[in-house]
Amino acid sequence: MNNNVKMQKSSKIFVAGGTGLVGSAIIENLLNKGYTNIVANYHTRVPNNSTFNIQH
Repeated sequence: MNNNVKMQKSSKIFVAGGTGLVGSAIIENLLNKGYTNIVANYHTRVPNNSTFNIQH
């Protein structure tokens, strides 16, 4: 197994539960590391359980 594989900063990353304790911490960490294409779902009243791209 190759542990040296790195993702590109523009790779799409899905984070489930983006407003929860763990999900929001993961998103913050990814943003701090320069990842720009983070997609998350939110557990609020959003029509059709939509997902959103986070712009930073």
